[in-house]
Amino acid sequence: MADLFNTLFSSSQYIPHGHCYLWQTPLVWLHIISDFLIAIAYFSIPMMLIYFVLKRSDVPFSKVFALFGAFIILCGVGHLLEIWTLWHPTYWLSGIEKALTALVSCYTALLMVELLPRFLALRTPEQLETLNQELERLLVEQKATTTQQLIQSEKMSSLGQMVAGVAHEINNPVNFIYGNLSHAQDYLDDVLKLVETYELAVPQPPIAVQRKAMEIDFPFLKEDLPKLLQSMQIGAERVRQIVLSLRNFSRLDESDVHPVEIHDCLDSTLLILNNRIKQGITVTRDYGKLPAIEGFSGPLYQVFMNLLSNAIDALNETDQGHKEITITTERLNTNYVSIRLADNGSGIAVEHQAQLFEPFFTTKPIGMGTGLGLSISHQIVCEKHGGQLTCCSAVGEGTEFSIILPIKQQSLVTAPLAMAVA
Repeated sequence: MADLFNTLFSSSQYIPHGHCYLWQTPLVWLHIISDFLIAIAYFSIPMMLIYFVLKRSDVPFSKVFALFGAFIILCGVGHLLEIWTLWHPTYWLSGIEKALTALVSCYTALLMVELLPRFLALRTPEQLETLNQELERLLVEQKATTTQQLIQSEKMSSLGQMVAGVAHEINNPVNFIYGNLSHAQDYLDDVLKLVETYELAVPQPPIAVQRKAMEIDFPFLKEDLPKLLQSMQIGAERVRQIVLSLRNFSRLDESDVHPVEIHDCLDSTLLILNNRIKQGITVTRDYGKLPAIEGFSGPLYQVFMNLLSNAIDALNETDQGHKEITITTERLNTNYVSIRLADNGSGIAVEHQAQLFEPFFTTKPIGMGTGLGLSISHQIVCEKHGGQLTCCSAVGEGTEFSIILPIKQQSLVTAPLAMAVA
């Protein structure tokens, strides 16, 4: 160790570098000042690089910055040794320092070759400006989309509150009528039995009674009045079902999951749409055996309403004689159920299918749709319920929307959706 130290710092074997300059004072001072100023500059540059890297830890290629710093520091030390060797010929120490500088510089050069493609891939200022403008445009569009969705959501919430209020107001008198119809039927039966008893007891009633019976057509009245009450009871029951469907449909702001009967949701939605369906459209229900699922009934009503309304619109645009909507439900496995709604309408063009679930996209004429129905339905099924909503359509053959929903929300963790689809 001592021999190495003596070798590095020994100056007895060599002459000082100043002899090469013949110890000319102006020439010596020129080299001293030049090397000193260069060393100061070399030492200040790494300090600024270190400060920059510490302040901007997000900047990539920090290893390159460190190697550049080490290379520049070694270069500065080399210039200080140039001053030292003017009087102290420790050339071994100077040579080793140059060797270290060479190693660091060569390693830096190799690293630069490796990183050169990444450097070239960096965005130019013009490209960054273009990306910023595109980002600003997307943010504006996203803001507009979010605003329209909030407006639509607020409209649906207000509509739900209004429908719930109307349904509640209708429900009370309808229940009053429906509840009293059974008593009216019993009273009518008693009256008719009394009349029959009177006819048996008095085979020849007074002339005035006979004339009144002929005037009101009593035999027809006796036969038709029970039918009239029965039809009133059927109508009142139908009104009750419609009111119940409206109340269920208005439950759009549910916050907690609860058991949902899919078939009840579908039947209630079809009941609300009955006035449009009965205009030449056949609905085929191919229901499988489904358990109650954990979900939000109000939003699911909205999904079925959107999909069925679109199917009815598609069928109304065609001129074919037989118009049909087929609803198929089945249990896929222990964790998922499937609902498929198909129509035999004109179908959807291939170039439009990729945009179906985008906000504001619609193929309907201006004023006939907002373009949010399928987007909101996709959000309800996929994000709110963790399910899947897909579309399969062929021009001239019809369209089928497929919904896959988890039976229990924890199924999302225990059984991936891809397994259910497979």
